[in-house]
Amino acid sequence: SRASHGGATEIEDFLMGMHGNSLGTAARAAREIDLGGRRRLLDLGGGPGTWAVQFVLANPGLHATIFDLPTSKPFAERIVGAAGIGDRVSFTGGDFTADELPGGFDVAWLSHILHSEGPAMCRAIVGKAARALEPGGLLLVHEFILDDSRTSPIFPALFSLNMLAGT
Repeated sequence: SRASHGGATEIEDFLMGMHGNSLGTAARAAREIDLGGRRRLLDLGGGPGTWAVQFVLANPGLHATIFDLPTSKPFAERIVGAAGIGDRVSFTGGDFTADELPGGFDVAWLSHILHSEGPAMCRAIVGKAARALEPGGLLLVHEFILDDSRTSPIFPALFSLNMLAGT
């Protein structure tokens, strides 16, 4: 995840915290989102791989690539390894705001990576994700959305404040 650029301890705390916060939601959503017939998923900014792992576990024919900063790789490998699916989930290091993305995917998953970016960067990121898809690919965005006052709904507002204070 791009959110933490501190030392190893801070990065681990951030990524493991994000994993813990997302695990239950990811497991439920992965069972409910129909990815039948899809083969390759791009988890853009996937950090520790929480979502990629849950999608792969819920879809036996699916392989996933986590694309995130290289500092996330050891934590993703730990989560993927614990799930026993290292042969179906890989990690590619890069910065999705600056680097081109690998291609050949039929699903792109963008979870909570747009809320900290401005409109122009959001358009660029979504455009890159769309270009990483094969024709007929599915682009899924899971995001906190603040209203125009930037003070509600309460959970996205508090999350944004926490991210600002922590990063």
